[in-house]
Amino acid sequence: TAFSKLRTVGRIALLLNGWNEIPESFGASEATGQLQDFSLNNAATPLIVSTRTTTLAPPLSRPTVIRVHPLSREQKLRIIERSGLSDPSKLFLALERIPTLATVTETPLFLAASVELARSGVKELPASRFAILEGIIGQAEQKAQAALAERPCEGFHRHYLAYIAHTMTNTGKTVLSRAEVLAAVADAGKALQSEGHIASAPASSAVLESLVKHHL
Repeated sequence: TAFSKLRTVGRIALLLNGWNEIPESFGASEATGQLQDFSLNNAATPLIVSTRTTTLAPPLSRPTVIRVHPLSREQKLRIIERSGLSDPSKLFLALERIPTLATVTETPLFLAASVELARSGVKELPASRFAILEGIIGQAEQKAQAALAERPCEGFHRHYLAYIAHTMTNTGKTVLSRAEVLAAVADAGKALQSEGHIASAPASSAVLESLVKHHL
């Protein structure tokens, strides 16, 4: 009821993200009808529809259209120059040499990710969206692994996670309370100590904080 009241007076804006992802051969006519019906019956509700170029235009009367253009070569060069890279020319050359990389980095997200990969000193910049994302995630994982190798986990993070999973399986729960998680972590620490892997069991709260911070 509260949502309906807010919608009626235009206090809620709805974002419909990825209109172009609706298959034109399946579901498109139904989605078009539903959106048209909603907009006619909820004139006060602002609708924001994001879409790539598609033959199936959102059925809205008198829409305000904002076109987001790809980054130009000059814009990309200015961004790279201001990124603080120790050697921005390396990324410049990669964009000139690899046409697919030049195209992918027309989107700010992938240009920013490529800058981060260049900052880390990768020998060859990836040229596909998937490879760029894979590289960024790989960097995050490496940092996490380095942190988990130190105290309090000392490289036994999977051991602690296994004990947490064991507790969840035994209790038939998908959500544990903080007390239950700390008890599982404490048991895992005691097992490591008794088996001679560590000199003393670390504080359970410290292990839990480390797992939350670093485990992807």
